[in-house]
Amino acid sequence: MPLLDFTQFANPSKAFGSNPSANPSYYSYPYYIDSAQQDYSLEGRVAYKYGAVRGVVGVSWLDAESRGGGGYFSFSSAGDPVFSQGGRSRARNFGAFFGITWDATDRLSLNLEGRYQIDTITAYQNNSSLTTVNGTFAPFSVLLSKSYKNFLPRGIVNYQINPNMMVYGSVSLGVNPGQFNSAFLQYTPSIQASLAAAGLKMAVDPEKITNYEIGLKGKLADGAIRYQLAGYYSLWRNQMNTIYQAVYNSASNAYDFVGGVANTGSVDLFGVEAQVLWKVNELVSIDAAGAYNGSRINRYANPTLTTLTGITDFRGKEMPLASKYSANVGVTLGGGFAPIKDARWFWRTDWNFKSGVWASAANVTRTRDLHIFNTRVGMTKGDVTLELFANNLFNNRTITGIYDNWTIDPNAFHFAAYSALHAALPDLRTMGVQMRLKF
Repeated sequence: MPLLDFTQFANPSKAFGSNPSANPSYYSYPYYIDSAQQDYSLEGRVAYKYGAVRGVVGVSWLDAESRGGGGYFSFSSAGDPVFSQGGRSRARNFGAFFGITWDATDRLSLNLEGRYQIDTITAYQNNSSLTTVNGTFAPFSVLLSKSYKNFLPRGIVNYQINPNMMVYGSVSLGVNPGQFNSAFLQYTPSIQASLAAAGLKMAVDPEKITNYEIGLKGKLADGAIRYQLAGYYSLWRNQMNTIYQAVYNSASNAYDFVGGVANTGSVDLFGVEAQVLWKVNELVSIDAAGAYNGSRINRYANPTLTTLTGITDFRGKEMPLASKYSANVGVTLGGGFAPIKDARWFWRTDWNFKSGVWASAANVTRTRDLHIFNTRVGMTKGDVTLELFANNLFNNRTITGIYDNWTIDPNAFHFAAYSALHAALPDLRTMGVQMRLKF
């Protein structure tokens, strides 16, 4: 039977014989990915200016719905085909915001911004009923709904040292609204208690980041060199992390492997970033950037990672999946091409560097440093550009990312601990010809 021949499910006896519940001699499991999204938004604002003070006030509204997950066919006890689909979720956001800038002097300006927002998040049951210890939910009924209220301020000070140099400092608060682990509704009170002990609960609290930043911007050599330098320190609190827990289900006399989001992290982030653009002459231009992005974990929990490594205290470790050092340098040569009127040629080569990343917060396994070189040469005339390019010129095979995962099925208890590393493979050397046309 063709896998996607859904017409056969209109008559179960055609698909499975006279008894739909009988096991056929083959494995047939029609499945599809269910996804739909829609949203609308409104915003109104008023700008004003009064002497050295200027600003804006306004309100906004967003209403977004989505439905996702897997859908499949099954059969009722009467032999009728039943179609299952994912439940929908809805997020509504109301915001009132303002911004005010005061030019205290011709060199000093102060800026204060704020936004008060209410995020209401709602999760709905799918197209079947659900009976849980928390009650019975009819198809498409509300499972969970909660509103999160936050005020997000930001303050910025700018000082123009001279026409070619300025410094700034800023303080801001960012919030990621909470979310739900609505699947927990179907578990017994004892399982819900075990999940709560692991830090998992149905309604996840918002995570917040307080960020402090100072910076310097300017230009030298009559504008031929432009630069910017910034340093930051961020406090990431109530960090949301996905964790998994194997809990014993007395009703089925087996283990349920449950995953969800929990506020299990507290991290300090700090770093320095710099960028320079230098037009050496009409032939040569150089741009370069570099960054140091450090981190320190204050609190973190992940039962499956602890099972793998034996580490329970992650204090002092670094955040995984992110490079601590990065840099790139690009050199561009170019100019007019005399044999063809109004044509210009160019040749650009880039070096990109990223230091190795940790696979997990345990800081046990790390990738190698990554160096990638790209180059391209071509010509532009009017709206047409023709170029030859080579990406990953030296065919570097260093993996670009890595993270812990499972080898087989995590739903089987004996496989419920991490037992594999999944690596992201790089794009190997790619060469080609490209033509671009503007119209």
